[in-house]
Amino acid sequence: MRYAKPVIDPPVEVNDIGQVDSCRRPMAALGYTAMGEYGIPKRRSFRYEWQRRVCENDGATSPAMARTGMTKAKPHLYRVEVTWTGNTGTGTQSYGTYDRAHTITAADKPAIAASSDPIFRGDKTKYNPEELLVASLSSCHMLWYLHLCAEAGVIVTRYVDYPIGTLMETGDGGGQFSKVLLRPIVTIAPQSDSELAAQLHESAHQKCFIANSVNFPVQCEPSVQLEPGE
Repeated sequence: MRYAKPVIDPPVEVNDIGQVDSCRRPMAALGYTAMGEYGIPKRRSFRYEWQRRVCENDGATSPAMARTGMTKAKPHLYRVEVTWTGNTGTGTQSYGTYDRAHTITAADKPAIAASSDPIFRGDKTKYNPEELLVASLSSCHMLWYLHLCAEAGVIVTRYVDYPIGTLMETGDGGGQFSKVLLRPIVTIAPQSDSELAAQLHESAHQKCFIANSVNFPVQCEPSVQLEPGE
């Protein structure tokens, strides 16, 4: 089984930017708001209406949200503290003199020691933001999957995932993730339905909060195996 979350904000090249400007009214009729260049010269950006309504109305229902099934959007707030601990004495006087070390904390939870990817002068013994993003996608998918299995009568006895994230670095030093591939191996009790167990991965993917929040494909190649009988 292999599926992917579609890219939700694809760039499109055009020969005449003026023709894009002339499409503002029909785009508005479809629920899109013209955002102009939105920080990038010679670009035209459009934002779908339900995104604005969720941000501005703090969970109130909009017609666009109703069309997409989001009739009652309930906000959940997540607060963390990220503190840079890498000042070696001269601050950011130069690119090579400061450490990338930082801590991630939240109320009543142990701190996470983090850094950047070693390629970017980070500490290989600490988690970097890219790894945490991949782990977040895997963790969210797993938790939804276990939830759905419990509801469907599929007894999971072991779950381990080996996700891989691909980041494409651009010539100017920037970049973005191009995809994340989840590779969960699930062990279920002998009396459970292995076909249903495999199908529930797709449902978990559709519900995953994190997968629904990123603009790159999240693919899944699951494996289901039966727990050996006694």
